[in-house]
Amino acid sequence: MSELKGREQEQAEPSWSPLEDARVDRRDFLKLAGFFVGASALSACSRGAVNKAIPQIVGPEELVPGKALWYATTCGGCSAGCGALVKARDGRPVKLEGNPEHPLSRGGLCPIGQAAVLELYDSKRLLSPLLRGAASSWQAVDAEVAGALRRARSGAAVRVLTGTIHSPSTRRAIARLLEGLPDAKHVAYDALSACAIRDAHALSHGRRALPRYRFEKARSIVSLDADFLGTWISPVEYAAGWRAGRVPLGNPARMSYHLQLESRMSLTGANADRRIVIPAGSEALIAAHLADHLARRAGVRSPYSSLPKPPLPAAELASIAGRLWAERGEALVVSGANDLAAQLAVNHANELLGAYGKTVNLRGASQQRLGDDVAAAELLEELEAGKVALLIVQGCNPAAELPAPGGSWERILSRVGLVVAVSSHLDETASKAAAVCPEPHFLEAWSDAEPTVGIAAVAQPAVRPAGSTRPFVESLAAWAGRPQKALDQLRSIWRQRLGPAGFEEAWAKVVHDGWHASTPEKGAGAFNESAASSLQPASLPDGDGFRLVLYPKAAMLEGRHAQNPWLQELPDPVTKVVWDNYAALSPAAAKSLGVETGELVRVSVGGQTLELPTLVQPGQHDRAVCVALGYGRAGTERFHDFAPRWISGKPTVAKGERVGRNASGQLRFESGRLVYSGLLATVEKAGGRRPLACAQEYHSLALPTRLAEKPGESRDIVRETTLAEYRKSPKAGNPGAHSAASLWPKSLREGNRRWAMAVDLNLCTGCSACVIACQAENNIPAVGKDEVGRRRDLQWLRIDRYYAESEEGVSVLHQPMLCQQCGNAPCESVCPVVAISGSEDGLNQQTYNRCVGTRYCANNCPYKVRRFNWFEYRKAGAAENLALNPDVTIRSRGVMEKCSFCVQRIQEAKIEAKSRGETLKDGQIRPACQQSCPTQAIVFGDAHDRASEVAGRMADPRRYRVLEELHVDPAVGYLTKVRNRDKA
Repeated sequence: MSELKGREQEQAEPSWSPLEDARVDRRDFLKLAGFFVGASALSACSRGAVNKAIPQIVGPEELVPGKALWYATTCGGCSAGCGALVKARDGRPVKLEGNPEHPLSRGGLCPIGQAAVLELYDSKRLLSPLLRGAASSWQAVDAEVAGALRRARSGAAVRVLTGTIHSPSTRRAIARLLEGLPDAKHVAYDALSACAIRDAHALSHGRRALPRYRFEKARSIVSLDADFLGTWISPVEYAAGWRAGRVPLGNPARMSYHLQLESRMSLTGANADRRIVIPAGSEALIAAHLADHLARRAGVRSPYSSLPKPPLPAAELASIAGRLWAERGEALVVSGANDLAAQLAVNHANELLGAYGKTVNLRGASQQRLGDDVAAAELLEELEAGKVALLIVQGCNPAAELPAPGGSWERILSRVGLVVAVSSHLDETASKAAAVCPEPHFLEAWSDAEPTVGIAAVAQPAVRPAGSTRPFVESLAAWAGRPQKALDQLRSIWRQRLGPAGFEEAWAKVVHDGWHASTPEKGAGAFNESAASSLQPASLPDGDGFRLVLYPKAAMLEGRHAQNPWLQELPDPVTKVVWDNYAALSPAAAKSLGVETGELVRVSVGGQTLELPTLVQPGQHDRAVCVALGYGRAGTERFHDFAPRWISGKPTVAKGERVGRNASGQLRFESGRLVYSGLLATVEKAGGRRPLACAQEYHSLALPTRLAEKPGESRDIVRETTLAEYRKSPKAGNPGAHSAASLWPKSLREGNRRWAMAVDLNLCTGCSACVIACQAENNIPAVGKDEVGRRRDLQWLRIDRYYAESEEGVSVLHQPMLCQQCGNAPCESVCPVVAISGSEDGLNQQTYNRCVGTRYCANNCPYKVRRFNWFEYRKAGAAENLALNPDVTIRSRGVMEKCSFCVQRIQEAKIEAKSRGETLKDGQIRPACQQSCPTQAIVFGDAHDRASEVAGRMADPRRYRVLEELHVDPAVGYLTKVRNRDKA
């Protein structure tokens, strides 16, 4: 990183000022002023420094200074393997976007993928190998590993422990390392396991595989606690498929139907047409009853002789089964439970519905979760018994992600002859390893991936590796005694895939496109009807005890990105809390315990106790306590000094503490598989408080009783209707535009372009990928927990989330809210220095060097989307500054800032079109929020161009504008949300 920092030092660091961060009185100021005047006079008498600029005689053909260069790659943020495009400016990656041609992700990218560019410039990354805690060399580490391998040839156990690896080149390198060793094994596990799905298919179809779920082909979806729009397996891929059925089309209008059954409020449940709250751990029993009902409708023998009583009424289950049966061939049942009985019942239900080969694909099976919990549990027993001589750990962090046998990972790892951790940071496992081998960021190295069978991809480096890091495949090759560069290993593998004839041309195309498709050969065997009957679901336990639910958040997942401040400060899509995890309780449960949000509770499971602040969460089961994984990670102590220092400022975390608490100690292995839900827990009031920082203050659209004209009245900021009502009138739920006279003068810009945006609330899931995309594109800093708690967060785009009570229970509405680019902007009229003005194409412009920070504009903005820059957040000399987009101004302290519709992209497209002598085409400009959206909920363009897509959306009967009655003429329109219900 020092090399990388050196190359960009002049651009990254602002000039130093002796007044910076200092309190200067009048006397000192005059002294400094006199010093500067004298120094200026002396410098005027002397010869200035000579600076030489040596231009390139022959520059690279594809590189133009100041112009972006794009690379196709594969995102390495998680195991989903989404296709990505890397934007590099002058050799420096500054932005990641989805690859619109990639067959899985189809142009979308999740918040983690968008934030990955910041981790490239992380100043805490390891840049050279460590040996027994001291800086070392690759030669010394390789010699240590070679010695352990020599000893292993006499029979000692060697284990390679990784997360999911769907890279063909890495799998081959591991196999080459282990071949010839008498007791060697590669063990893979997933901290967020889908092992039970693969085990169930081994029993029901004779192939241990994870299907590729085709949500785009499903007309009826039933999900049992599978958060497929948020965190489950491949959320970007699934969201892109889910959107296919979510727009009401046809005559009569049709939409897919989505039913969610869950114990906690998930992002997927928030977007369902109907949501049913079930007890935690009841997924297997409900799935079995569902399969039983479907078997009766199909006229075949039920796989279950007798079943315990379900937690749902029989009529309810019959209704669900009837809906699925009516859509057989286009129906899909999924479950997120890591429970073999649940997954066997789901397989049986999908077989009865004719889903295999249609909505469930086993031929092109997913390889995005390949972990084997049973093998991981066996390895833990081997480690506990001291049977392993060499343990190589890569792509996972077992000391932070798995429950330790005996309760101490330090004791377990001390029994291993040699522990080698391949890691970019000194995490919980690496800090206990004898040798630490830093690997480059995925944007710095060649690699490949095959996230689903038949769809393979290549990741190419977009920048030279920093420091002395080495890709895992190169380490494996060196330890196997066959040193070989990563690129050479890739080309060898791909030569077999593409064939030797015409390989160079085919290889160049794969690198350019970023992916390659082929026809999968292996399918699944015939369905084994007796598989489901081999494992009967257990009955629900009696009593009123709490059941623990451990779940991942969209920004944290299992915790590998805990040191990324963008992700820590991303409001959770459901709770809107930042910089912490908590014990979520339903309002009734919180009342019974006598606690409120922020008060500490003690959650105990099997002797493991965790003290967490309470969060009162509507829509949750009354006997469920839900805790997010991925927190309490080593390295997050760095955020103690993250927030700006001022007299009333508070640290983001206390000195020596970590962000949140690690809940992985509450996990359990049952029958060899990790259990996340339904664990019996005790919850008690602990006393004390730990305030939570929530990015949203109001959570309901209901009007206060004193202001409502009639009981139950709500504001129509977010509008929704049902499919039944929409079929009667496409304007259902949308009373129409206001037509009263306006005091504003007629716009002077009517003859020009009018940049506008339309957001389809039917497609917006609230995933918040757009929030991080905007943050990365527009150089928006994270400000820390305390500042967010003071409502001083700086994100230009927020996702408002509102709860509503109805007969169906608690429903959720999401609405992206950004500067509305008003034609009659109320902020313009109150600015005393005219720092705000309207452009000729309808943009609301902010002139930073004219703004004096009165904040009148923020007070007068009805949408509350303007942000005041309270402090200088950019740290001089920090490597993280290299992630800044050079196309966007770095705002200084004391100015207002807000969304600009990515005006830098607009201007760039105009210049490009002008240089080619062409006119701008619709869709040629895509703001960062639109580009990142997995469901294509956002459309941008010229509203005055009647042929544009945005003009078509604006003409849709569902379209409305927020607070239109104010006649501020916003350029952002929303399309009413339609839920597939027969009644409200």
